[in-house]
Amino acid sequence: MALGLSAQEVIARFEEHLAAIDEVEQAEALRAKAVARERELDAETHRIFVAMERFLRSRGENDHEVLAEFGLVPHKRPGPKTALAKKTMAEKARATRAARGTLGKKQRRKMKGRRG
Repeated sequence: MALGLSAQEVIARFEEHLAAIDEVEQAEALRAKAVARERELDAETHRIFVAMERFLRSRGENDHEVLAEFGLVPHKRPGPKTALAKKTMAEKARATRAARGTLGKKQRRKMKGRRG
């Protein structure tokens, strides 16, 4: 026979290969089952965590020490806007209104031949 193997040795190699394929399929099935279980538990524990966080924050517990015990951080309040930030916001708002053709109530009244 080719490769210096007998017919029995060739058959044995193919059977060994088929057995390995079966092992892989079983392992993949176990992995898929484990991943599905983990995702299920993750969703459940996430719901519990969100409920707990809402409960703590609803009690007015924004104390960093209390929240740190649960791995949470206090909500940061936004600081005052800088002049540059206000200017940028106003420019963006004007550009958006121009692009969409948005007019105010008084501007629409001044237009002739248009309902508004």
